[in-house]
This record gives sequence, structure tokens and C-alpha cells, in this order.
Amino acid sequence: MSAYTLTRASVSALRILLATGGSDRLKLQRPVSDLHADIVVTPNRDSVEAIVHFGDHTYSVTMPAGDSANPHHLADFIDAAANGNVESAAPTVRRAGLSSSDIRYAHLSRNDERSIQNLCCFGGTATLSTGSQVTTHASPRSTAITAIVVHGSRSEICSGSQADVRRQVAELVEQLAA
Repeated sequence: MSAYTLTRASVSALRILLATGGSDRLKLQRPVSDLHADIVVTPNRDSVEAIVHFGDHTYSVTMPAGDSANPHHLADFIDAAANGNVESAAPTVRRAGLSSSDIRYAHLSRNDERSIQNLCCFGGTATLSTGSQVTTHASPRSTAITAIVVHGSRSEICSGSQADVRRQVAELVEQLAA
């Protein structure tokens, strides 16, 4: 089976979105079918956050502002996500120095960090190796998500973008597990 790739027009649209922000629908092709990805790009002073929706699946990446390689990194990330190869999408982001998931936490295993990332992308509930239970509510129609972290009789709640909530959940798990 052939892999999906962004069309040239979609790559050009990525360049414009990264410069100005906004949202668009991108076209990905393979020889036998097409796929559309809805994307929202939010530029900030120091970073650019891109949130990509493929039907019920949502992926996000945060990149440094002003990096001329951002269109290539984002195109690679979208291609990998479209092909169901999230594992290969994550190293592309980490190699580029773009992922907050590279921050290591004392009480979190790599599996816990992966679970938190998936929960922030798709929503759901998971019990981590620390004994903490994390529940997130993510909507493909909104960039904001809410997470509740419970450890024993203590609980905390946080809300924000996927990247912010992922970081906040990891910090809350660390605090509650300590």
C-alpha cells in the first residue's frame, strides 16, 4: 500500500499558515485515494502550535517561531500521522528539538509519558504506573482540553492547549506521587 503525502499546494499553504496563523484543510494523496486534514496553526511570540485533525484523531506539535525548516518538519509530521505512523512522527518532532515530551520526570516512565500524550490527543482515561489516574476530555472541534489527575484521595484539574495540558499533567502526577 502506498503512503499518503501532502500535495504541493498543501505544502505551500503550510508555509503561509506558519507565517500568518489560521486554519485550513490540507489535501494528502496516494495513488488510489485522497485524505483531508483540518489544521489550525497558532503563532505565538516564541513558538508556533499546529493542531491537525484527521476525522476523530487529533495530533499537535509545537515548533520554535521563525525556524525556516518548520514547513518541512510540519509536512513530515502530517505525512507520518496520516499514514498511522505516530511513532515515526514523534521522533521527527524530537529530532527537531520541538517536543516538550523530551522533559524527563522522575516518577514517570516512558510508557506513562506516552499515555499522557495520547490522552491529551484523543481524550480518555488511564492509570499510570505511579498509581495516578488521568482523565482527559478532548474535542476535535476545539483546541482546548481539560484533564483531571487523581492520586489516592487527592485530585487536581487543569485546562488549556494540548501542549500545556500535557506538561501540566506530568507536573501534577509528579507532585501527587511524591
